[in-house]
Amino acid sequence: MLLLIVLNLSACRSSEPVLSGVVDQGSEASAERYAKADGVWIDLAMLSGAQLDQVRGLLSMQMGDVLETVELPSGKGRKLVFAQGQVWEIDGRIYQIRVDLPRPTRREPALLSLNIPPQIDRPAALSGEVRVQWHGGFERVRLGRSERWSELFTWVEVRAFDPNEG
Repeated sequence: MLLLIVLNLSACRSSEPVLSGVVDQGSEASAERYAKADGVWIDLAMLSGAQLDQVRGLLSMQMGDVLETVELPSGKGRKLVFAQGQVWEIDGRIYQIRVDLPRPTRREPALLSLNIPPQIDRPAALSGEVRVQWHGGFERVRLGRSERWSELFTWVEVRAFDPNEG
């Protein structure tokens, strides 16, 4: 009887847990299996905070070619300029991404196209931008207005973490 219980338990157990929607960024096979959700143009939720070496292919596919690499002063890492925006990295980890939208876009569709939750609770609405702290897994989300007080935005910037904080 004990043998049947042990065999039954071991047969039902998987060798590793499987989480739906989670991509193991540690292997190249996972990068090949990754697929953006429908309607997502650039998946900032996937790329922000990731190890640069592990998502370099995804960055190129979603943001285009690297046009320029700039070493930042005071040990703040590097800025990579892509055809569709910029990526800041420090110690091989992406801490900030700024994407230039293809056309002026309202807030909700802009955020959805970048895989960021569109409902923002109490944003700081400034004349040139909208800013929110700790939203959708990001430390900060900024949206740049096309014109002062416009409802249309031309860029979105997310920061996973502050490189100045240990």
